[in-house]
Amino acid sequence: RVRTAVQDTSRYVEIITSKDMKRRGASNVTEALETALGLDMASGSQDNGTVMGSHQLRLRGMNSGQTLVLVDGRRLADEDTSSTKNMYLLSRLDLSRVDRIEVLRGPAGALYGSDAMGGVIQVITKKPGNKETTIGSHLGSRENSVYFFMDPGREGRFAWSLSGRITKLRSQDFHRDSTSRGIHYEGRDRPAYGTERYLSLDSLYDFQNRNRNTLRFGLDYFNETRGSDFADATMRGLVLQKEETSRTRWNEWNSFLTYEGNTGRHEYRGNLYYSRMRKKNSITNDRPPLPPYLGMVASLFPSESQDRAFYQVWGLSGQDTVSAGPHQLTYGGSFEKNSYTGTRLSDAASSDERGKSQEKGALYLSDFLKTGRFVLTPSLRLERGNSYGYVFSPSLGMTMAIDSHTRLKANWGKGFRAPTISEMYLHFTHMGVMVNGNPSLTPEKSRNFDVGLEWDRGKSSGRITWFENRVSHLIDLTPITSRLYTYENVNRALLRGLEFSISHPLSSRLTATGGYTYLDARDRDTESRLPNRSRHTLTARLSYDDHRDYGYTAEFWDSLKDGYYFDSQSYTYHLLSLSLSRHWGKAWNLTTGLYNMANKKISPLYVYGREWFLTLERHW
Repeated sequence: RVRTAVQDTSRYVEIITSKDMKRRGASNVTEALETALGLDMASGSQDNGTVMGSHQLRLRGMNSGQTLVLVDGRRLADEDTSSTKNMYLLSRLDLSRVDRIEVLRGPAGALYGSDAMGGVIQVITKKPGNKETTIGSHLGSRENSVYFFMDPGREGRFAWSLSGRITKLRSQDFHRDSTSRGIHYEGRDRPAYGTERYLSLDSLYDFQNRNRNTLRFGLDYFNETRGSDFADATMRGLVLQKEETSRTRWNEWNSFLTYEGNTGRHEYRGNLYYSRMRKKNSITNDRPPLPPYLGMVASLFPSESQDRAFYQVWGLSGQDTVSAGPHQLTYGGSFEKNSYTGTRLSDAASSDERGKSQEKGALYLSDFLKTGRFVLTPSLRLERGNSYGYVFSPSLGMTMAIDSHTRLKANWGKGFRAPTISEMYLHFTHMGVMVNGNPSLTPEKSRNFDVGLEWDRGKSSGRITWFENRVSHLIDLTPITSRLYTYENVNRALLRGLEFSISHPLSSRLTATGGYTYLDARDRDTESRLPNRSRHTLTARLSYDDHRDYGYTAEFWDSLKDGYYFDSQSYTYHLLSLSLSRHWGKAWNLTTGLYNMANKKISPLYVYGREWFLTLERHW
């Protein structure tokens, strides 16, 4: 919410710069975040809390929907079920216009409201006005892309930039042989292949007055056509699913208008934004006809089905930061409306569309008090939603300087996640399961605490943190019968663990970075482990830069996951990767590399094996 030095903020914020992304050879935001500490983005088959070909988004073990994703402080329209929220969102962002990514771990509900129970992933885009033109091409096992970014620089008071990307997602095959709810799946899964198109216009008007007022307007468009093929399914000799295919098309528009100013004492911002996404999905199933007495089973495995959805988000927010002595007081408010119209909200035929909406408003107040060796950050937020009433979210952070190189940091706070429209009103039948919403749901709530020690010695730095999250009223799918499910506030969870990170320059050209996360995530009622999480995650990186215009940069990294609990099994594996870049001044850049060099393959987790990439960029 405010500009803060990383050393002073009590929360742990990891910053991934555009330079980091280029050195790693990342082609999208998801790849740029692969080694972020405490963030799990594993994939897997559709019956286990992930969507085929997508990536979960778990900060400190919290569910994907409990992590808030923002672009320049704005929420984007997205699917809202527990198995789809946030899982495609990051891959839709064009990396060429991203300036940096900030990953904030820990309670952030006091400042950001619903969904920030695990933390916040904030994508910061480049402001127009810095003259830059880039065209590039990316070839690889996962995808082929061509892209451009053009910023002609400021002309008087006006600046603008234009960027675009076309990506071809390759088809990848994964063998599946598993049984779920009495149904046996065997065959090949081919997740998420197709074409993505992205175009963005960003503009900035500088009033050039003493208050440094600017007005920024942006508009971007995303289109994706994606296919998935599913393994065959049988039950007691009956063929329920054969050569089933899914074809999905997304169209998304995002727009915003931001007004900013700074008088020296007051730094203020107003933001108006609107985001909309249309989704059309069709599924065909080439199974043979089922006997008439199995009409219920036939309805759960239809020979064909259609699905349409239209999501909208529009919001208005404003804030002011006042500097007064040792205080930096930030206060503000926001209003947001979400709506969803589609066939999945219908109690009738699949062609019938119905709509629901949610509204929420909030006021918040935060102080950044720096005095002597201490920095205190108390925050309060009061939010009211028309579907869940009032929610009060306080938090308190503290940074204590032990000496000029060592700091003790601690945070306590409450968070919440409001039930989504789908969780309250969904009526959906697919893949042998019928899911009904529950209008009586209440918000999920959490109490979060962490304490850590942070130090720096010259260019070396490190941090160790203990965290504990207690979650209640967890919304989960609850079986009514073997085929009928509904959402209920049934679970309590305890997630606690240890994070450790260190960075040390081995020479003027070579830097070593490492991170370790221990996570104990349990259902407090049954004491069973929460699935789709690793017990131990270890990352290690070596970064090389010869600091020459006509030279090389490289990164060599490994990610080890131990005790990854998925589909009642525990997996241990590591993924070793390498990227190498050659620069020809500021004009040309060639990056090549290998992901998963050891060719590790795990079909249930959609670990494909060795993958290569080659990226060529031209800069002006």
